[in-house]
Amino acid sequence: MTTRINQNPAATYVSNRAVGDSKSGEAARSGNAASAGAQADKLSLSGQANRLSQLTRIAAASPDIDSQRVAALRDAIARGEYTIDAEELAGSMLTADRLLGR
Repeated sequence: MTTRINQNPAATYVSNRAVGDSKSGEAARSGNAASAGAQADKLSLSGQANRLSQLTRIAAASPDIDSQRVAALRDAIARGEYTIDAEELAGSMLTADRLLGR
């Protein structure tokens, strides 16, 4: 049985499995954990999952997309006037990688 924990993409699903013989497994599936002798399920998140959860909350609280900026960038790309600074991009990617703890 799979149980939805919350809306956190870092810890969305936990698989519950019965412990013991087939009779205890049947009791656990029927919802009677006491007669099943099943142990309590545990959930622990890695540091990276906790950080992802934190970043998700930050992103949700961030302002909406700047439609005018997006339109200006789209036009610059269409005209062939948008250039990418490879060094700046690489630096940003490394920063993001460090923030995610890789």
